[in-house]
Amino acid sequence: MKKVYLLVCFGLLTTACQWLGGSEPDNAIARVNDRYLYRSQLTGLVSEGTETEDSMMLVKAYIDNWVREELLLAEANDKLSGRLKDFEEKLEDYKRSLLIYTLENEVIATGIDTLVDEQLIETYFELNKEQFQLRDPIFKARYVKIEKGAPKTNDLRRWITSKRSRDEKSLVDYCLQYASSYHLNDSVWFYVEEVLRSMPREKMQDISFSQRNTLTETEDDQYQYFLFVFEHRDVGNEPPISLERNNIRDLILLQRRQQSIARYVDELYKRAETDQKFEIYP
Repeated sequence: MKKVYLLVCFGLLTTACQWLGGSEPDNAIARVNDRYLYRSQLTGLVSEGTETEDSMMLVKAYIDNWVREELLLAEANDKLSGRLKDFEEKLEDYKRSLLIYTLENEVIATGIDTLVDEQLIETYFELNKEQFQLRDPIFKARYVKIEKGAPKTNDLRRWITSKRSRDEKSLVDYCLQYASSYHLNDSVWFYVEEVLRSMPREKMQDISFSQRNTLTETEDDQYQYFLFVFEHRDVGNEPPISLERNNIRDLILLQRRQQSIARYVDELYKRAETDQKFEIYP
């Protein structure tokens, strides 16, 4: 394969020499203005076992793409010369930010303790409740959507409001057989929109969310909707900690990260000051 590759490159090099008039540097296979593409830059381009013809096509395509990109860069330098300084400043700022960010993630933050126990989460929640307010209503509820004409709707009304294990099993079996959409997990808080996304928005106005242990129904041309709410909290109220647990964990880890970075920078500053690596002039 190496021999094939060398033959390919030699053929291209010969073509390039003819194009350039023989004035190119050694090992150059293409030129755009004063920039050259060298044979060494093609190393690894062609995989072992590639046919000679395919190898030639790959190398030619690479060279052609290189030429096109260099021409575009040259055109940009020519047409945008007045704005290049601004670009360079932005690129330099981005480079500085990227270097610092990489240092923070790959050096400083690697030693951060990522274990956040439940007691710490609960303590943070209790001390910072003012930070947490519901932006969307939530509830614990059961919701069933069935096509009009579905059987046993009276049984459905009884099952959806019951806490008896036998009725709950009957409700699950019914939903598996007849429901177009349903939500039966009444032990966990959910956002209203998350549960009722299969209901037309205008029909949500017919549903009561605030009345606990009350079955409400509505319908449209094709479906009937049943909702039984066990608990409800509206916008602006305090959320249950279960909804905020992951957010609190992330906030605690963010605080640890910021504290770790601040300590690192302080220690770096003190060492540099001791070693007289910087001066601040009056």
